[in-house]
Amino acid sequence: ISEGGGSSAKKPWGAAIDTFCGVTAYSNGNAAVTSCAYKNGRKDGVNNGKFGFEYQCVEYAFRFLCTVYDAQLGCKKNGKTAMYGNAYKWFDNLAKNPVLSKDKLKRFASGKTTEPPRQGDALVFGTGCYAGTGHVAIVREVGTDYVKIIEQNFSCSDQDGGHVLALNKASDGTYSIKCASGWLRVIGGNPACVTTLPKLVAPTDAAEFVEKKDIGFNWVLGDTAKTHYFKIRDTDSNQIVIEAPVGTDTQYVWKSAI
Repeated sequence: ISEGGGSSAKKPWGAAIDTFCGVTAYSNGNAAVTSCAYKNGRKDGVNNGKFGFEYQCVEYAFRFLCTVYDAQLGCKKNGKTAMYGNAYKWFDNLAKNPVLSKDKLKRFASGKTTEPPRQGDALVFGTGCYAGTGHVAIVREVGTDYVKIIEQNFSCSDQDGGHVLALNKASDGTYSIKCASGWLRVIGGNPACVTTLPKLVAPTDAAEFVEKKDIGFNWVLGDTAKTHYFKIRDTDSNQIVIEAPVGTDTQYVWKSAI
């Protein structure tokens, strides 16, 4: 894991590290990586919050999934906001958490899949590099040969908001990340915090706005959960001359003056 994304200075327990998709990661204290929660000066050692022990790695990953993908996972509906089990148990759901079940999260095993990670996936590490408990983080950016993650309780510093890991692609097209068991993807969910704009289908060329000539526009929707607006801008004045809320419609007819 490369040291990128911020200062290496330790931050006190509960201090904000970084935010992704509006979900903030917090420092687990100013002690060693593997024992932040137990040496942060709190009398009870760890604090059992709504989404798990604050601020262990599983707490952020579970809070992120239940915040961004609750529509698919049903955390609130099913009352399953409390995460349990160590991080290494996530990939095979050894703790049998219904939110992490195979009908809600698709598994991609590191070194055995031709599907690379994508934004919003939970990246799970086994006990090989993280003795005893494993580790879990959220993928926030993917490149051709790297992934950037956001996590809690790794270094307890700003770097936890932007660690960069090598993404390896083998000659057979399979992807792997060192020490990772694999990545979990919410079934039916979109890549997290990716803005998909509508794509204009027609007209394919610049249309001339003249009297007695209607112009039909149609497009492919971007994010179907968003409200869409159809706008026409005058290139000479740079003013919007037509603005119509179209919701999830995929066509609009400009009526010329008669």
